[in-house]
Amino acid sequence: MTLTALRGDVINERTVTSHQSASGDATWRQDFADSAARIEAANDMSLQSGRDVKNTGSVLQAGRDLSISAGRDVAIDSAQTEKGQTRGANSSNSSITQLSSTVSAGRDLTAPGRPRHQR
Repeated sequence: MTLTALRGDVINERTVTSHQSASGDATWRQDFADSAARIEAANDMSLQSGRDVKNTGSVLQAGRDLSISAGRDVAIDSAQTEKGQTRGANSSNSSITQLSSTVSAGRDLTAPGRPRHQR
């Protein structure tokens, strides 16, 4: 299977939706994450992008070889949800959950990238 974006990005991203509410001096926030987005192939898979390939909190899986090629960056990131509350100026409580990405190949995984230069 081949997925190509000639001039754009290939984005495989888990959706996170936020809900906020308030009452008096209290505020609440809770994020809700959908199931992981998935791009899967039973055999070989090739992802090609003229710009970036981004996998955020999602799954890229090939039964055989997986090749990822981007004109700029290949980013494998986690998605994040947060749950918290604040009461007045002096009291807050929050928790953050990282939702990992998975990239797997039954045989070879190839993902060349451009070098990053530190300043």
